[in-house]
Amino acid sequence: MSGWGYLDALTPSMFTLFPMYFAIILLALNDGVKYENKSQAKVAMVVSVIILAILFNPFSVAMADENHMAIFRTGTMILTTVVAIFFFVRSFLNNRFANQNKR
Repeated sequence: MSGWGYLDALTPSMFTLFPMYFAIILLALNDGVKYENKSQAKVAMVVSVIILAILFNPFSVAMADENHMAIFRTGTMILTTVVAIFFFVRSFLNNRFANQNKR
């Protein structure tokens, strides 16, 4: 999505590609998250929160410019990031409750 934004822009900026760079980091952490490695899952959570914070600026600019494609693009990235954060938090809570029940 961020690559699309970079190619679609009249004046491309490297700032547009930040979510893609973070997505590469998340892909590298995927196995750790998948197999419930706590440290990698926490890093992935922090990266997701950073991505969410970064995406609000382009979204507000797109809203001000009434650029519908940019609103769709950044809105989709924000939505998927929020969903990912929700599942991270849910996973952390489930693991905590499972560990407390083992005691």
